[in-house]
Formats: sequence, structure tokens, C-alpha cells
Amino acid sequence: MKPKNIVFSLALISAGSFVNAATIIDDFESNSFSGGTGWSTNWTGSQNFVSAAPRIDGNHSGGLFGTTGITRSFDSITTGTVTVSWSVRGLGGLANFNEIGLNILGLKSNSQTVVATLKFDDDFLSTLRMNDGGSDFSIGSLGYTESAIYDFTFSSAIGGSNYSWSVQQRGGGAESGTDFTYSGSGTTLTNVSGVGFFWSGESGSGNDGFIDSVSVVPEPSAALLGGIGALLLLRRRRI
Repeated sequence: MKPKNIVFSLALISAGSFVNAATIIDDFESNSFSGGTGWSTNWTGSQNFVSAAPRIDGNHSGGLFGTTGITRSFDSITTGTVTVSWSVRGLGGLANFNEIGLNILGLKSNSQTVVATLKFDDDFLSTLRMNDGGSDFSIGSLGYTESAIYDFTFSSAIGGSNYSWSVQQRGGGAESGTDFTYSGSGTTLTNVSGVGFFWSGESGSGNDGFIDSVSVVPEPSAALLGGIGALLLLRRRRI
């Protein structure tokens, strides 16, 4: 093999391992907290259960109650763009809970390990709130509706400070004020390595929270793809 081909092959091996990185997912269809693919740990935390009904997607959803919450880790993602999506449903009335949401875990350049939080917070009239490395702040006027299902998506580039996210109430639409998109900039993101759900409310008697369709999608950076493209073009010219 010629030296130029050695360099080219090593570049593809290095980039290919990330380009082919698989989606990390748990849809709780295993009816346990140890299913899914791509995780390095099982879900951890107290007061965990899975339930066939009320479901969000499929035959089973993960359940939450109490204030402890659950977390799960995966191999740290240190480059490219990361998109995290999940669905939540809370059955308690607005007077019966304080918050339901998700912490995205990893590391920021200020040593913060909860890199972003998105939640409905009853302390602020059940508004949608976020924490991207500073203090909680309210986003728009999208409020929580009892028993409704909400689909969240969060995306950010590793090594950057910009992010975007959206939330939509199933069965609703923009015209009825049931979905919301937002973009902003916070502290530089160093890596992403896990997620943690929390639900603060009265357990039992229909006041539980549920999660489902949790996924983490790593994608290569534009710079990496550009480099691969340049290498391919260079190789074609030299063949």
C-alpha cells in the first residue's frame, strides 16, 4: 500500500467509527429497566417501574414517581452533533406535582455535569422551563396539560455553545399553541454521556409520570464530513 493510501485509510477508519455510530435508544418494550441498545449502564434510581398502561408508545412505558428520578449512561460522545429525543406523560393534576422533565448529562467547559434541563414546572404556573448552564428560565407560554403526551427534541454541537430544541403536544398543532421551538447559546458543551428523568409529585392514585421513546443520536460534524469528502476527492484524482 502506498503511503498516501495509508493516510487515507487511517482517516477513514478514524472518521468511520463515528460516522457509523448507532442511535442509543430505549423504548421500554423489554418491560424492564435494562433493555434498549447502546447504553453502558442500566437505568438507576429508586422507585422505578414499567407499566403496560397507560402507555405512550408500544406495549410498555417507563414509569416515574416520587422525587428521586432515574438516570442512564452511555459512552461519552465528544465530537459532532448530538440529538436527544424523548416523550413524557404526567397523569397528576396541576396541583399534584412540582415538575417533570429531563436532565441531559455530560460536561460543559465550566465543569457543569448537567448540561441542559428541560421541564414543566408547576411552581411557575406549569410553564415550560429550561436551564442551559445558568439559572432556570421560562420559555414561551406552552403549559402542561394533564394526561397529554409531549414529544421533546434537543440538539447541540459538541465543542460549541449553540443549541436548539422543540416540544409538541400530541394531537395538537402550532395553530393551537401546543408546540414550541427555541434556540439559544450557553456555555460550551464538552461531551454528552447520559440522561436523567425526574418527576416530583404525589405517587399513586393516577398521579404518576411516564417516559418513552428515549433516543440519543450522534452525528458527525460538518468539518469531519468535509474532510472525508476532500480525502475522497484527492484519492480519486490520484488513482
